[in-house]
Amino acid sequence: VPPTLVGVLQARLDALPSDERRTAQLASVIGMRFWDASLAALGAPVSTSLHGLLQRDLAAEQTPGSLAGLREFIFKHQSLHQVAYDSVLKRVKRDLHARVAHWLVSLPGAPPLELVAEHFERGGDPHRALDYWQRAAEAAARSYANAQALAHAERALALTSAGDLPRRYALTLLRCRGLELLPDREQRATGLGALQAIADEAGKG
Repeated sequence: VPPTLVGVLQARLDALPSDERRTAQLASVIGMRFWDASLAALGAPVSTSLHGLLQRDLAAEQTPGSLAGLREFIFKHQSLHQVAYDSVLKRVKRDLHARVAHWLVSLPGAPPLELVAEHFERGGDPHRALDYWQRAAEAAARSYANAQALAHAERALALTSAGDLPRRYALTLLRCRGLELLPDREQRATGLGALQAIADEAGKG
């Protein structure tokens, strides 16, 4: 975001009533999209502050929402979301991300796997983030969403320990299957080489 725009948006946030400013900050941690129930779970005064953000044209309601039974909202501008997020202290963000992850997991039905994974990772829980990134990659592969499957598998691999050979092999195999659909032969060869290296390492053990 250009520095001049950052200044304008930051000034606009600073001018908000304290409840609305805090709600905007909490919403920014949830993401570009957020829900009234998620704000309530983080302790935001939803009944008054959310209405203020809508009235000031800082956020808008999304219909239909992506989570059944919940009212969904979106920041009107991506830059505003980023500036609000940057205004939250790092040590506070970590706890908030963890709380959002647990809120998402507590919802009935299947949770949005990649969103849960993202919040667990930013919330300082790499082990649970790894599980959800892997599940997200597997679900994307089953749906033939190749680009998403590759991206999620790579996020999972980045969190996998060197000694966890079974998981590294499963994720690398998943990645190789996705690479088969790409025209880049060199990338496919590199993926297969990594798969073979893991198999060789496991064989030595």
